[in-house]
Amino acid sequence: EQHLGRRPTRTELAHHLHLTEEEIAEGQLAAHGYATRSLDTPTSDDGGASGAKPRHLATTEPAYELIESLTALRPLLDRLDERDRHILELRFGEELTQAEIGRRIGLSQMHVSRLLTRILGDLREGLNDDSPPADGPPDGTADGTADGLPGGATEEATGGPADRATGGTAG
Repeated sequence: EQHLGRRPTRTELAHHLHLTEEEIAEGQLAAHGYATRSLDTPTSDDGGASGAKPRHLATTEPAYELIESLTALRPLLDRLDERDRHILELRFGEELTQAEIGRRIGLSQMHVSRLLTRILGDLREGLNDDSPPADGPPDGTADGTADGLPGGATEEATGGPADRATGGTAG
């Protein structure tokens, strides 16, 4: 570069060094390589290799945990009935309040709250359960409770049979 006042071409380098242009191209490609360090090089601050940086062979990726959670949730969500999935979509997808969900699907806010508590509890149990998912609750009821009420609630707490039959709009 000093003699030419510019960077030499491959042809000029090949002629000056008595090499082929292919050998020059290979050398230029190799020049872009970086110096490697042994994985066995000590990296401690007290007398480690000079200039050696701490090695990080693996890093924590926050998105992996999210993907893992979503993958684990998929079969549990598939087992929910359409109404429960719709309620979850409205609450977490559209970020509606319980009262807004209730107005949309014709239930009281309190009933939506109970349903969300039951649905989320079922999902939480499913995620914490190490056994493979079954086709349904072992007792044969729709939701795994002996009386068919959400979370073992009593008829008084849900408003009685009329409340369940009308979806919470009775009275």
